[in-house]
Amino acid sequence: INVNATHPSGWRIRADTASATINSNLLHQGSLNVNGGFVILDGTTGSIGDSVHVSVAAGAQLRVTRTDTIGSLHGAGSLVLDSGEDLILTSAPQAGINTATWSGTSSGGGNLILTERTRLRMSSNQGYTGRTDVSGASSLILNYSGAGVNNIIPGELRLAGANLFLEGGSAS
Repeated sequence: INVNATHPSGWRIRADTASATINSNLLHQGSLNVNGGFVILDGTTGSIGDSVHVSVAAGAQLRVTRTDTIGSLHGAGSLVLDSGEDLILTSAPQAGINTATWSGTSSGGGNLILTERTRLRMSSNQGYTGRTDVSGASSLILNYSGAGVNNIIPGELRLAGANLFLEGGSAS
């Protein structure tokens, strides 16, 4: 799925109880590319397949208004995590961890959850105030090599059977 422009109130993607099978990994696989505008994940039982790779381009936005599970996240856009909601990641980026970095911004009071051997590289300061949970042999790579990058995880960080890698930065 490619989203290249926005509807005035954003594009809402949702699955309700009557059509909950849309969240099945058997039916919705591949990628969601938010190339422009904004997309809202708003399904009561999830919005897209749990293995879908999500890319958010610079100038585009992904908003999570209800807890949802996706495969991976990368890009240079904006992520909004509504308070009390979770964005759960379950895999490594399709293009590989070395080329598929999250260098975008984030905001909101929601949580970012990495499970099931997820790999996520972040290389920019983030603004969401929820917690970051990393578990299930997942890896979180925090790259501090960019100018002014000093607050990648602003909220609480919880590690449980996971890996945390720090890259870049300078001694001061």
